[in-house]
Amino acid sequence: MSPRATSKETHLGGNLCRIFLKDNLKWKLHERKTIVRKLGQGIDFLGYVMLPHHRILRTKTKNRMLKRVNKKNLSSYLGLLKHCNGYILTQDIVKMISLQ
Repeated sequence: MSPRATSKETHLGGNLCRIFLKDNLKWKLHERKTIVRKLGQGIDFLGYVMLPHHRILRTKTKNRMLKRVNKKNLSSYLGLLKHCNGYILTQDIVKMISLQ
């Protein structure tokens, strides 16, 4: 499939993935939860958005984290940010907590 695949080609590729997952791994994708999107939009998975060359924290996850972070759970949220490109957000949270 080319980077500029048509909608037909994209859906054909999705069907081939479904067949592979079913036959080889015995997995079944949920029909209503499978979304075909452009590569540049990334893949939303476990609180992160996986892009071709990096990972970022999902906006909803980031907003929830900013509401709930405190001195008790700071290390947990810093661990969450280590798995993505969250250096600037890490610095902002540390400053925010140190000002409290």
